[in-house]
Amino acid sequence: METDEELVAAVSNALQPLLDELQKGTLTLQFPEDVENLQLRAYFTEKLKMLVTVKVCVTNVMEEDEVGSPRERFKGQRILSQEEILKVFWHLFSKDVCNFVNEMVANFVKELTNSSNKGFICCWPPFFKQKLNPFMKMASSACRFLDENFADLYSSKGNIKTIGDYIGIYLVGDLIFKAKVPLEDLIDEILNILRVRIDQYLFNASLNVSLSDANEKLTQIINEDDIHHSLLKFLQLVALYRETRSSKSDVKLKNHFIKSVQKSSDLLSGVPNEYYIKSIKKFVIREQLLSELIGFNMRETVKKNALEFTLLDVKRLGKLMPYLVVETRELNSFRLLKDAYYLAGRANEFIHVLGDVLENDFRHSSQNSADAESLLSSCALLRELNDPLCDLILKQSMRKIFGGDLRLVDPLLKVADQMIRRSYKKLHTGVQDANAEDEKLKLNTLYAILEQFGLVESFYKLFYERILFRRIILMSDEFLKLKDNSDNLESYLLSDLAGRGRVPEAVPQLMALTNDLDKSQVLVREFQSTNAKLDFEFVPLIFERKNVPLAFQRDPTSSFALPASLGKYWDDFASFYKNSSLRYKSRILNPQTMLHHFEVESPFTHKSKPLILELSLIQLCVLEVFNDREICDYEEMKSLVKFEPRHVDVALASFTSLGLLKHSNNRFTLNAFFKPDPKKIKDGKFRIAQKTLKPLSGSFIQAGVSREGFGAWKGELLKACIVRALKGAGDLTADKLSEAVEQKFPGFSVGDFKAALSAAVDFYDLHDNVYYYKP
Repeated sequence: METDEELVAAVSNALQPLLDELQKGTLTLQFPEDVENLQLRAYFTEKLKMLVTVKVCVTNVMEEDEVGSPRERFKGQRILSQEEILKVFWHLFSKDVCNFVNEMVANFVKELTNSSNKGFICCWPPFFKQKLNPFMKMASSACRFLDENFADLYSSKGNIKTIGDYIGIYLVGDLIFKAKVPLEDLIDEILNILRVRIDQYLFNASLNVSLSDANEKLTQIINEDDIHHSLLKFLQLVALYRETRSSKSDVKLKNHFIKSVQKSSDLLSGVPNEYYIKSIKKFVIREQLLSELIGFNMRETVKKNALEFTLLDVKRLGKLMPYLVVETRELNSFRLLKDAYYLAGRANEFIHVLGDVLENDFRHSSQNSADAESLLSSCALLRELNDPLCDLILKQSMRKIFGGDLRLVDPLLKVADQMIRRSYKKLHTGVQDANAEDEKLKLNTLYAILEQFGLVESFYKLFYERILFRRIILMSDEFLKLKDNSDNLESYLLSDLAGRGRVPEAVPQLMALTNDLDKSQVLVREFQSTNAKLDFEFVPLIFERKNVPLAFQRDPTSSFALPASLGKYWDDFASFYKNSSLRYKSRILNPQTMLHHFEVESPFTHKSKPLILELSLIQLCVLEVFNDREICDYEEMKSLVKFEPRHVDVALASFTSLGLLKHSNNRFTLNAFFKPDPKKIKDGKFRIAQKTLKPLSGSFIQAGVSREGFGAWKGELLKACIVRALKGAGDLTADKLSEAVEQKFPGFSVGDFKAALSAAVDFYDLHDNVYYYKP
């Protein structure tokens, strides 16, 4: 019976000339440096084709049947199959290759031992470049025909696809055994060297580039560097070697790589918040690229672990969240952080920290009016996510800090007023506001919050009563000039946003007031065009009484007379007004003395320019007295200024308290050396505050609610809450109604509730102590 040795001998005898030629070509390296030379490859291809087509005959042998009894087979010669020839060829050829590799390893270990000062990292690159890599390339080029047509030769060797890989893997195994190198430490050292090189590449690369493109570019860069190329190839060969040994060995190497990622992440602990997210992005990309360069197919695993070691650290989250939500409002970075926690199944941890950050931010905003806008910025950031869970946390945090839904209106009013005043200041300079769209985004957020809490109507009603009308009076002609400016935030709040909802229906006075403004603007233009010779700006604003907030409809001055310098122009305008339209013929204009606003050029200077005094009508009348005299006694002042004495006293007190007028022996003189506080001068204007007097007839009463004892805004909020509760339930007892209102607006007194209930009498019927909603 023919033995394996006999088969090998038979094939060896037949193929010996070809084997010798192949061995000479692949082992002695006596070929041109260009191992991809086409002539060289064609030469070996022809030789290997001869190998797989050669006819080798051997003698038939005795075979045994299934029960072990010998049976005769046709005696004579048979031709070996191609598979048998290749098997014998690989046996013979690989033996020669391994012997050659063993000799290479022995020489390298000897060199490594003799150069104790260098170490593996220094010795490996020249060895790889000068000996191993050329040999691997030569062998791969020579045997490419086998690699492309008979890959099953290496099928038992894992992912080995070429004889070059086989040589490298065999060399690594032999090297690890003979050199006794601490492999894990060596791997860590090489990984860190490659990380530095990848960092250099990423420093100038875009973080948005695909990993495939980055991997291709980085491979090209590394291949051009002998040291990094040789070290990377060593890691690739180690990975293949571990894979060919066993699955456990392969897993062990990959786990070691993950531990190396964790060690590398420790270096990010000291990175400041402003650079942390970008550093994390680069860190994750770097580790993914490194794993793919080595040959690990574990991109998502590396990303998951890299994030686990960095972003998913709850302690770091507690520091990073305030920075992203409160300080910088970086939406993309915040979304990356959120997605990392959600994908890791740790949304609850993220939401818990977010809730704490929001509560601290809202608490700070509620206590510090200067930082009140941060509330809107934080809300805008979260609303951009379109995440119902984040919206819920946002609502819960606001409700907790401000003590109920209705208590949100007051801080939101302050924020809106603060933003609008800043907007007017920028518009006044004539410079286009580069942040106008961002400011509008904040107002969009404010409106969205109002809608979410059902406070749109209450907000606009209080804005109309407490803010808008006062600003119209103080700004006067400037308000009219800037009203239609596209960057005017107040116009945006009143038209664009208010027009989206029920505001025009719910607060009709607001829209009617703006209509009055439009009419006033037309009247003022026409009047000024017919009176071009005016030596001062005269800007009358005409409002129907029903459109003016009730708080401004009370004029505490029962009798007065305009000064001569103004009386004539007022009479001219009143005549012009009545003649401008048939509808105005029968109307009577009643000037409101306490709503006038004057800007008067004074003899005092500020920064080499005349100081402008902002005065009320009564203050103007008092100062006019000193246009033609230097001293005026008190009795004469009262006779000259046609106002009630108590109002004259208030005006005089506003001047003497600042030192603008001197008072001695019941006589007043203008202080020629008056110097106002520079901190109170804005844009060259100095406003002189005047105490407001109440009407002598007593306090103002509306619907049974005293303005003195119960703030108008609080009463309106409670009233709106009562109406909503009744509308939603249909009917409620007094106790149930009180409980429903308490949920929306906690902290009110019994007296407050009764007053608001009385004010809402038009919206319910009361029968047997049950309140029924009345549409």
